[in-house]
Amino acid sequence: MRWVNPYLTVRDVDDAISFYTMAFGFNVKFSLEDPEGHRWTFATHYKDVSPEDMHP
Repeated sequence: MRWVNPYLTVRDVDDAISFYTMAFGFNVKFSLEDPEGHRWTFATHYKDVSPEDMHP
């Protein structure tokens, strides 16, 4: 069975991280920065479970 992994596009990655951590209790699993030091992507998990771990 195949699974769908949703992706969200946001204007400000740092603001999004702040919102998801405060609103939902998510933790940053990893993030990547460009050569200028601007974060451009991140992945979250909740209580040590990431979305890709939530399949049967």
